[in-house]
Amino acid sequence: MSIYSFSQTQTFVQCPRKYQYKYVDKIKEKEFESSPDLILGHSVHAALEWMYNQINIFKIPNKEDVLGVFKTQRDTEFTEATKEKPLQLKGEQQLEDYIRRGLHYLGNYYDTYSPFERISVVATEASIVFELNPPPFESPSFQEKEENNGIKFRGFIDRLDKEGETFIINDYKTNKNLPPESKEEYREQLTLYGL
Repeated sequence: MSIYSFSQTQTFVQCPRKYQYKYVDKIKEKEFESSPDLILGHSVHAALEWMYNQINIFKIPNKEDVLGVFKTQRDTEFTEATKEKPLQLKGEQQLEDYIRRGLHYLGNYYDTYSPFERISVVATEASIVFELNPPPFESPSFQEKEENNGIKFRGFIDRLDKEGETFIINDYKTNKNLPPESKEEYREQLTLYGL
């Protein structure tokens, strides 16, 4: 049975040929290069994951500790990414701008949600795999290809909370221009994770 991810489906929607080259023909892309945006996202995610793991064992960290985890992660990733060549910066931005953004995002987040007393965290960075059972198809060849007549999806949930009988999916974004909730691909991703 094939296992698909949301990014795979988005690649197919963007360009079926690109999907074929990448996932079917498995043609290697040029080596992945890090960017200040990716480092910012990874570092903020790491700090939030650490913070909520502490909260889950009833140790509410102070804001300075959360910012410290961000700085350590960011410094480690910057050092690794710049071993061979400098990072490519966008437009007029400087490296300090990305650092300032991360500290600003996390500081505001902490101030908004502390003291974190009413939260029940089920998991952080949860890997999920689930099966979609499509309606029966007329084509027997498709049924033969897909074991159990289902399609599996995989993904990662940044944080999963429980409020009463309701599960809440949290997906962190560090883009300067956050996608509005009405943006179709963002809704599709969260809908899949909701399933």
